[in-house]
Amino acid sequence: MNNRGRILVVDDNPKNIQLIANIISDNGYEVEIALGGKEALHWLDEQSFDLMLLDIMMPEKNGFEVCEAVRKNAAFDIMPIIYLTAKNDKESTVHGFAVGGQDFISKPFDTLELLARVSTHIELKKSKEAVLKANLVLEQKVQERTLQLEESNKHLQALTQTKDKFLSFIGREIASPLNDINMAVTLIKNSAESTRMSEMIGLLERSVVNLSLVVKMASQITQINSKDNIEYQDFYLNRVIEHLMIQQDELIESKNLDIQCDVDDMITLKGNKELIKNSIFGILDAIFKHNVPNSRINIRFDESSEKKELIISFNPHGWNNADKDTMPEETLLYFSFADIVMNFHHGQFEIKQDSEELMSFIWNFGLESNTSN
Repeated sequence: MNNRGRILVVDDNPKNIQLIANIISDNGYEVEIALGGKEALHWLDEQSFDLMLLDIMMPEKNGFEVCEAVRKNAAFDIMPIIYLTAKNDKESTVHGFAVGGQDFISKPFDTLELLARVSTHIELKKSKEAVLKANLVLEQKVQERTLQLEESNKHLQALTQTKDKFLSFIGREIASPLNDINMAVTLIKNSAESTRMSEMIGLLERSVVNLSLVVKMASQITQINSKDNIEYQDFYLNRVIEHLMIQQDELIESKNLDIQCDVDDMITLKGNKELIKNSIFGILDAIFKHNVPNSRINIRFDESSEKKELIISFNPHGWNNADKDTMPEETLLYFSFADIVMNFHHGQFEIKQDSEELMSFIWNFGLESNTSN
C-alpha cells in the first residue's frame, strides 16, 4: 500500500501507542512513536512528519506544552496536531487551540473517526504545501521578471542618454552656422532692391528662424529629459506674447491677420520662460503661416478656481484639414514639444475642435501654477 504520510504518535501509555500505531499503519501510513513529550521533540529535531497524534495527560511535559514547543519551530508551522484526550472541558479545548492544536479526538476513540480526522488534516496540509510551493515559484518568477525589467530599463536609459547626447551635439553643431546664415540674410535683406528678391529673402529668413526653433526644441527636450540646468522664474505672460508678435510682425502684416490679445499685463507665470515661450512660438508660427489672409486669431488667458489656461482660438479655414493627423508635419512637431513642456510643468496641452468654425490650442497650467494679476 502506498505511503499516505508520516505520523508521529505521542503517548506515555505503551498499550495506547500500540493500538493507534497498528490502526494507522494498517491504513497505509508510516508511523513513528514517542513515549513522552521530550522524546517527541527529539524526533522533530531530526525528522519531519505530516501529522502528530498527541496525548494531553503525560508526565514531564503535557500535550499542550509539547504543542507550544513544536509551534516555535517554523519548519513544523503547518504540521497538524490532533490531541488525544479524555478531557472534554471547555477551558482545555480553548487552551489547546490557543497553543496551536488543530483538532481533538476523545478517548476512547472510534477507529473510523480517527482515520477520517487523520486523512482530512493530512490532505489539508498537502494543500497548504502546494499553495506555499506555488507562491514560492511565483515569487521566484516575479524576482526574475523584475531583474529582466531592471536590465531592460538600464538599457533603455543608456539608449536615452545616447540619444540626448546626440541631440545636444547636433544642436551645438547647427546653432553656430545658423547664426552666420541669419546674419548674412539680414545683410542681404537690407540691401535688396527688388520686391521679388525681398520676398525670397523673407522666405529664407523665416526658414532660418524655424530651423533655429527646431534646434532649440531638440536641445531643450534633452534638458528636460536630463533635468539639467532648467531654472524656474516668475515672468509676465503678456510680455512673452508681445515679443513673439514682434518676431512675426512681417508675416502678420503680409497676411493682414487680425490678432486679438486679451492677456492682462499683470498676469505672471512661474516656470521656465524659454520652454514655455518656444512652445507658444512654434504653434503661433504654424497658425500664422497656414491660415488664410485676413483671418482673426484670439489669444486670451482664463483663470478661475478650476483652471488657469492660455487659449489661442482661430478659424481653421485654410488648413488642409483640422484633423490632427493631416496637419502639416512641422505643426505636429510643435504640438509634441508643447505637450512635453506642459507635462514638465505638471500641466497639459490640448487641441480642441469647438466647431467647424473654431479651433483652439490650450495650455493648461494647472491649479498649482503660480499665477497672479
